[in-house]
Amino acid sequence: TGFIGGPTYPHLHDVTIPSMVGILEEQRIPFRIWQSGQPRIYLTRPKVHIIFRSLENPNRLRGLNLAWFGVDELTYCRAEAWKVLCQRIRHPKAKSLEAFAVWTPKGFDWVYQHFISPKKLAGYEAVIAGAMENIAVLDVHPQYYESLKTQYDDLFYRQEVLGEYLNIYAGAGYPA
Repeated sequence: TGFIGGPTYPHLHDVTIPSMVGILEEQRIPFRIWQSGQPRIYLTRPKVHIIFRSLENPNRLRGLNLAWFGVDELTYCRAEAWKVLCQRIRHPKAKSLEAFAVWTPKGFDWVYQHFISPKKLAGYEAVIAGAMENIAVLDVHPQYYESLKTQYDDLFYRQEVLGEYLNIYAGAGYPA
């Protein structure tokens, strides 16, 4: 049993689950989706059960026995949800216990402290990839990220597109 979480249920419903379904279809992996109650996906061949839940209330995550979990947009989730999920990867039949997340930098928050800072937690690793490496977007719209440069101020562009860790709200005045 695995778990994929996101900051809110609308985010899961509108972004994360459709992305997962798209990947499964593209890879021709047979699956069934069950949407009554909490949404779930069953991969029939390796017999994998994937639970999707919002991370808005970390206490609703208690009691799960997971082999793995993943989180979409981790910087928009509370640290308590990550802590509870770390306690949940304990499935007795799992060959390995794993966790992963994806995010956009949002200042020097708890995610930065856990994964990036010089004092990051032992065993935590991060792969840093800026938007310019997103060939799925760039192959279709080569100027997409460059067009954002005209809409964003420099610091926001560096954070959101280049994936830099910045404190965009620091200083005596507004940077723009």
